[in-house]
Amino acid sequence: MKEHRLPLKDVKNFGPVTLAEFEAMGIFYLDEIETLGFEDTCRKWVENFPDRLNANAFLGIACAIDRTIWTKATSTQRALAHNLVEELRNELGLKPRKLKKRSTQKGKR
Repeated sequence: MKEHRLPLKDVKNFGPVTLAEFEAMGIFYLDEIETLGFEDTCRKWVENFPDRLNANAFLGIACAIDRTIWTKATSTQRALAHNLVEELRNELGLKPRKLKKRSTQKGKR
């Protein structure tokens, strides 16, 4: 009996742009990401698509590995994504990201 493999197209964390990027890297199934692991998958993604060096992109990977939807990410998954982004930014000689302050005044953005 063949083992059932979950295609990335059936994973809610992957939209059409992400799917195309992963297919270009030769990754079509979730078990391929699981085999690579979170960090190596994210590193490969950034090597091929530098714009993906962001916590939201990495969060989708962390959640997919844990079989959760990114909108229900845990604080642990969020920390994992943010920490790897900062590590890679440091390795690449990029400045740490500055968080924008949100306005607390009513009616202002």
